[in-house]
Amino acid sequence: NADFKAYLDGVAYGKILGDSFNGYMKSFLYSMACGALVYLAILSFKCFKLTVLKIIGIVISIGTFVYFGFFHCVANAFYFAMSISFDYRMITYFLVNIFGNFVGALILNFIILGILALLKNKKYKEVL
Repeated sequence: NADFKAYLDGVAYGKILGDSFNGYMKSFLYSMACGALVYLAILSFKCFKLTVLKIIGIVISIGTFVYFGFFHCVANAFYFAMSISFDYRMITYFLVNIFGNFVGALILNFIILGILALLKNKKYKEVL
């Protein structure tokens, strides 16, 4: 059905590109923030011993990125795949999204490793 295809394209374009989208920099920064928060959720799951603290760490991190509307590449892959007609802009923003998630997690990892190294904690390799 042509109407349904147009509807799916509208949802996908609205989610990935958006009406008020300011460009690649916003996409990259939102993706970086999401990557850092997802990394923090995974780190809290791996590091905390108590199940309650693991759940709190995950819920706060994931809830924060969802509340602020940061871009996660797996979530946006659904919208990207939902659109039948692919546009070069969607592909470019999706690649920026993937790279931003990677860079955000990597930067937070380096910050945490740096802080732990400054504190001269011998177990920082075991934590991360």
